[in-house]
Amino acid sequence: MARLVLPYGLSEKVGHNLMIEAKSVGELIDEVRKRFGSDFDTAVENATILVDGIDITRLQGLHTSLKPESYVAFLNVSATHLS
Repeated sequence: MARLVLPYGLSEKVGHNLMIEAKSVGELIDEVRKRFGSDFDTAVENATILVDGIDITRLQGLHTSLKPESYVAFLNVSATHLS
């Protein structure tokens, strides 16, 4: 399971350091959308996504593979869309 790390404002809404079962970044996002709905989708729309500290645009984008020990972080996320 990959560890999803969210900024403070968003993590206050959905939880700190969530463990998500996913083989790729795309699968992780799909799983988080299932759990938290369209509010999460809106909140991360323009986020920079890092896997183990590396921007996924420098890796394989949404196809970037995740290991059980991977850390996935969403940066520049606004929690204002979540209620």
